Order: sequence, then structure tokens, then C-alpha cells
Amino acid sequence: MDSKLNVLMVAYEAAPFFKRGGLGDVMESLPKALKNLDVDVRVVIPYYKDIPKAFSQEKIATLTVKFDSSREDVEVYQGENPQGKIKAYFLKNKRYLEGPNVRGKNKRIDEFAFFDLAVGHFIIWLHKNKHWAVKVVHCNDWHTALIPLALNKKLNLNIPTLLTIHNLNYQGRGSLNVLDILQIQDENTKEIKRGKPATEINVLGEGILHATRVTTVSPSYA
Repeated sequence: MDSKLNVLMVAYEAAPFFKRGGLGDVMESLPKALKNLDVDVRVVIPYYKDIPKAFSQEKIATLTVKFDSSREDVEVYQGENPQGKIKAYFLKNKRYLEGPNVRGKNKRIDEFAFFDLAVGHFIIWLHKNKHWAVKVVHCNDWHTALIPLALNKKLNLNIPTLLTIHNLNYQGRGSLNVLDILQIQDENTKEIKRGKPATEINVLGEGILHATRVTTVSPSYA
């Protein structure tokens, strides 16, 4: 039995593959630090169309994700950070994961909801096909904050989740329709109850309430 702590780190960016801000730097440096502590850490991000082809990647699987009223194929690619020798996975889907509109702030909730659900299916695939059981899912910022809810209420996976808040200014506020797309009932959320004053979902808020643990980037930020 694998005695190591298997940690899957999830974010919308990770240097050196794709970087738009400080989160990308963290997603490069933190896995290296954890590996030095003998943690089996791996990273997964969307496979954006502008990820440099210079990084060697291998297609290892195609998953099917039911999202809204359709079934979407998600191609899984595997690569490696050439410096830290950290395994990296990229989830590719032309409809939802082509590329981030980073200046759009919270306008892409449905795209990241799709990514979060796809990550859940990928975790199941990893266990079945790579015999790598994820023991902790490390979510980062609002882009991945629906993962704790989706794992528990959609996929019935009882996996501990850690949500780290890097930038509280962006919380992923948007239409409650995202719950319908994910086919998650209102009563399964902890913050939103339709028919009450709330008329939109706060994705980060749901992540904070559903995650096993919540951390911030510094004591002062906490």
C-alpha cells in the first residue's frame, strides 16, 4: 500500500506551462517544496491552446463528462516540469477549456465549473488506471472552489480538500444556473437556497464552506 501522501494540486495556471500572475508562481514552487518533504504531489490545469508546444506532452486518456445537456470529451495529457520533475496533467476540451479570459474576472463561471467537474472524473480515472489514489485535493482560488461541492454531492467521493485563497477580490459571483448545469440540487449547497434573498452563487463562498480546510497565502491575509 502506498504510504506517501498523494496530493493533487489544481489551479487555472501553473508556471512554467501557463502563467498570468502570482498563483502561477506558487503552483511551480510549492509542488517542489512538497516533493522535498517526500510528498507525492502532482499538478493539473486546463490545457489552454497557448501552452507552449516546447513542453513534452503525451495523451494518456479521453474522459467523458456529462455537463448541462451534453456529453463532452476531455482529453488528458501528461507532462512534467523540467526543473522540479513534477508530474503535470492537462485537461483539454475545445468548448470550455480553450483559453482563459483573464481580464473577464468572474465571467467564466461555467467554464471553470466544467473544469472542476472534469477534475473529479479525472481523479476517478487516476485511481482506476494509474493506481494513484488522491488523498488530498488542493484547490486554489475561486476557479477551483466548486471541486469540494462536486466531489461530495455530485460524484460521491469522500476525499479531503484544501482550499487556498490567493486573491479574495475575485470570488466567482454569477447565476445560480451553474447548479442546474452541474445537476446539483440547491439543498446540497451550504450558502445558497433559492427562493431566499440570494439570487446568485458565490463560488468561492461555497468552496470555503464545503472544503475540509481553508488556508490563505499569509497570516496577515487570513
